[in-house]
Amino acid sequence: MGLLEIAVGVGASVLACVVNEVITWVLVTRKPENRRRQEQIEKAKEALKKMKAAPSARTAAGRKAIEKAEENIQNLSQAATVAKMGSMLLNGLVMVVLVTTLNNAYEGVVAGMLPFEPVALVRNITHRNIFGTNWYECSVLY
Repeated sequence: MGLLEIAVGVGASVLACVVNEVITWVLVTRKPENRRRQEQIEKAKEALKKMKAAPSARTAAGRKAIEKAEENIQNLSQAATVAKMGSMLLNGLVMVVLVTTLNNAYEGVVAGMLPFEPVALVRNITHRNIFGTNWYECSVLY
């Protein structure tokens, strides 16, 4: 495996990271409603911390207020997770495309030599798309 192949692999990885960050920024980070939601979560957590430290936390009304605050934080966190879902799915798709592309580009190329012979269960993964029976060789996918 030459320097060019290594540079292409590293470059593809760096490009995938940049693309994933841009996707996350466009779909999640730059939107004002997501920023507001994060601020609300932080404020609610601070308020909950103060409620738990207050002497009224031991009363029935105090416990009920704490439960309500915890439920509010949980609902806000769940809404934030739903907002991030599209970005996570698109990032996953980018990674699947990258792995497939690199696997096809380096088909039959030995990417490295293992210092041990893998167990039979793992052998097919490490030796994927490599011809021969030298089990010490591993593919790009591994």
